[in-house]
Amino acid sequence: MISFEPTKMNVLDWGKMSDFLGQALRQTTVNAKLSGFASPKAGVSFGNITLKDIPFHGEIGMSGMNGFKGGIEVGSIDIHGGTTNSLSMSSLATITNPSIVAADLGAVQFDMVATATNVTVGSAVMMFGLKANGKTTLTANVTYRTTSPASLGLAFLNTYLCQKDQSVTFRNAQAAPGSPNAKLLNPAVAGFEMASVLPGRQNKLMTFGTMQWSNLIFPLLQNIPVVLNVSNPYSSKIQITGAREIIYYTDDDHNTGMMGTYTYCGILDGANCNDNLQLYPIVLMPNMDNAITPQHNVKTAGISKVEIEALLKVVCGGNILHCKPAPMPIHINGTMDIQVGDFKAQVVVTEHFDVAFTGLPLGLRRADNVVDIHPEIDLDLL
Repeated sequence: MISFEPTKMNVLDWGKMSDFLGQALRQTTVNAKLSGFASPKAGVSFGNITLKDIPFHGEIGMSGMNGFKGGIEVGSIDIHGGTTNSLSMSSLATITNPSIVAADLGAVQFDMVATATNVTVGSAVMMFGLKANGKTTLTANVTYRTTSPASLGLAFLNTYLCQKDQSVTFRNAQAAPGSPNAKLLNPAVAGFEMASVLPGRQNKLMTFGTMQWSNLIFPLLQNIPVVLNVSNPYSSKIQITGAREIIYYTDDDHNTGMMGTYTYCGILDGANCNDNLQLYPIVLMPNMDNAITPQHNVKTAGISKVEIEALLKVVCGGNILHCKPAPMPIHINGTMDIQVGDFKAQVVVTEHFDVAFTGLPLGLRRADNVVDIHPEIDLDLL
């Protein structure tokens, strides 16, 4: 058995070398011929002899990289900033290379395509320095770009923000601008593409809510004051400059009820009320954790008596003597106007979190053991 120590290769034909690299990237097996001259060391009874310029010729088969099929794992997304028509993001990608050929290709640029719609939504640059026979984790610098029409790209962002995984394809590979490997790399990767799954948003933006119950029923038909606990898992400041998020709850019979809309200035509020997020945006500072927003209102205009009764049943168990400020699960679904740097968009955001009520109509027990209740709660006034 003859073994060879790793050695640098002197490339005689860049075109053929690119062809070999291209086959190694795409195929499961790559066949090659080796020929030349070697100076092996031979062990004999009286010592070692170094032979000079011994010709050799042979064929080898080696495992290829097979397009890294099933071998690319994309991690969570971080957002770093935005321009008028783009978002700067990054992620960690883990690539499994099944081949004995290491691939130190330098910076490779791809178009990033939403597979479901076949729409190019941006680009990704990865530093391809892949280990042989193993996993390599590398940084992918991603740029989202506004599509034409914009709705096609926003569908991609909305899927991510709604915490849903989606398939992506990396196409049109080429050496990144300024790469010294372009001569070798571009012919090898022409037409090469990789497929993976982009995970949906994993960290919550809204984590908890505190709502103010009123002893008078009329205010509940207009506003429920709320303060939110919010977080920003990203490295860039995010401003929420508008919201139309419908808040839903589920009763004991698994029926879904609507609590109201977060948030806007109603007719009775005036255009410049505190719920005008264009004037008073919610500012999420970079990497902010569990901060508290100013008080806004859940707008209950249009909520019927039946829905208020159902909400009261969920909150108080059907008996105002049993009201307690225990958290109840809600979910929201709707749109938010966001701004990251100079990038502005209206996106769909869903979230699940708990809210607790303060100011509930608790029963009051007097010294003579007679229970008084707040008489202002009278749904029949509706």
